[in-house]
Amino acid sequence: MIKLTFKGLKVLQNKIDRSKIRLESVLYNTIENEASYIQLMSALNAPYRTGELRGSQYKRLEERSNNRRVYKIGFKKTYAVYQEFGTGKKFRLNKEYSEFADLALPFKRGTPIISVSPQRYFLHYYVLSRRRINRETKKNVKRLFK
Repeated sequence: MIKLTFKGLKVLQNKIDRSKIRLESVLYNTIENEASYIQLMSALNAPYRTGELRGSQYKRLEERSNNRRVYKIGFKKTYAVYQEFGTGKKFRLNKEYSEFADLALPFKRGTPIISVSPQRYFLHYYVLSRRRINRETKKNVKRLFK
């Protein structure tokens, strides 16, 4: 009769469990930092005449099931999206914003009395942050399996 045993299997399982917790912590910190970056940069670059748009900005952390963290960042003023995309003849939707076409196209239609030039102050920073989060995630997962 041959008997096989694996020594150190429990140690390996503990390392895997600790790595999962550590990776989760690093990724949550990255997401939190990027949410703060979006909030700061969009507030600094928001069009400023009366200060109402900047003053209407919000950032909320909404915790969901399965340890999921969701940040909601935006502006309460209804004209914020008009400022972001522009209206009428001055409307522009470049390649970076193509994923937001469904949201943006209604601002192109119609002939408003005053056309508004687009001010890229919000979604631009979201796109940049999403790229950084993807890079950080890949880097940390690779580091985990080294």
